[in-house]
Amino acid sequence: MNDKWSPREVVHRDYSSHPPAYAPGYKTSVLRSPKNALISLQNSLSEITGPVFSRDDLGPLDNDLILNYAKEGLPIGERIIVHGYVRDGFGRPMKNTLVEVWQANAGGRYRHKKDQYLAPIDPNFGGCGRVLTDENGYYCFRTIKPGPYPWRNQASDWRPAHIHFSLSGDAWAQRLITQMYFEGDPLIKQCPIVRTINNDDAVRTLIAELDMHAAVPLDCLAYRFDLVLRGHRATLFEKSHSGGRPMKEYLPETASQTAGPYVHIGLAPDAAGFHIFEKNFGPVLTTADTAGERITIEGRVIDGSGTPVRDVLLEIWQANAAGRYNHPDDRQQHKAVDPAFRGWGRTCSDFTSGIWRFETIKPGPVVGRDGRLMAPHVNLWVVARGINIGLNTRMYFADEHEANASDPVLNLIEWEVRRKTLIAEREVRGTEVVYRFDIHLQGENETVFFDI
Repeated sequence: MNDKWSPREVVHRDYSSHPPAYAPGYKTSVLRSPKNALISLQNSLSEITGPVFSRDDLGPLDNDLILNYAKEGLPIGERIIVHGYVRDGFGRPMKNTLVEVWQANAGGRYRHKKDQYLAPIDPNFGGCGRVLTDENGYYCFRTIKPGPYPWRNQASDWRPAHIHFSLSGDAWAQRLITQMYFEGDPLIKQCPIVRTINNDDAVRTLIAELDMHAAVPLDCLAYRFDLVLRGHRATLFEKSHSGGRPMKEYLPETASQTAGPYVHIGLAPDAAGFHIFEKNFGPVLTTADTAGERITIEGRVIDGSGTPVRDVLLEIWQANAAGRYNHPDDRQQHKAVDPAFRGWGRTCSDFTSGIWRFETIKPGPVVGRDGRLMAPHVNLWVVARGINIGLNTRMYFADEHEANASDPVLNLIEWEVRRKTLIAEREVRGTEVVYRFDIHLQGENETVFFDI
């Protein structure tokens, strides 16, 4: 990252394809949308790297929602296959992308302890799954077609049948959550969440088409749903020198949609109240072999009324104790990779207190753009009901005064009073070192969020 322009940078997000943070027709967004402008951040190692996943992270039935929670029989409803390709904006296949999905059952009810809709729970359907894309960016899973359901936005509002999608590309900046709808559903055009997108072309990319060529005779129908993540500038550079796809054909990023109130089903099912996967992603980033100072990071996410958000999900991405990310694009050869530290985790807020926690190690400084060192920090990504597009922020450490004073990202924030919203205070509780970091979505202490 010593050069002024890195070919691994991710193309800037075009917000014309996405919903705005503040969309009053979707009432929950009113108190959960930042009022200050996002701070535009040129990519550094913290953004062009991201967690790396493998087949070893998944179980054999993770991509089969018909069988992965079947107890005493098969789930009720219309059996379907959902399949497609994940590509970047230049058409390049996104291989080894983690695709996670969650949904309601055929009656329109989620397997979540907070869902009180009167439709019955299906004892043989969990409603979540996950799959890694192959070398061609292809993914496929089986499931039951979800039903629509009413929700408390306006008394007469119904959500169309939909499946939530979470995508983790090969860079932190590519992280995306969206929703897939089914062609021909009359509820789509009436849905306040769909209508947060003021771009008809973008809405159409969220509607899966019936694909009879992939249907299984006498078994199930199939729907095709392709997704696009932002591309790396390296792909643009390569294509401009190889006669490839011209820039005018750059594919728009798939539109974001809120993660909704039941994001835990797909991304943290144990928090939703049931166990389904053999292997789970969680808030503990360390093992007995991880090098570095053990710390706990905890806090709350606060909405515009000062109320803790109790249905939030956060992800963390950080360097190891030496200041190196566990990713092939981090080429700081003078720093060692810690094989016992992935540097990534996810957590949910407690449904009562709103407190979230990570157990990790304190990261070292990372080289930034033009060779300038960035102070030790962790990257955080925040999603919840009412947040239309995932929020990116950073957390720095209060006891790193000298490093913080020269950090290029903190110094990018023109309003010095706002820099303190990114600083976590250190506490010692017995033998535990805790850094407290509350994230404010609005208000006098609104946290700085970044456009990466």
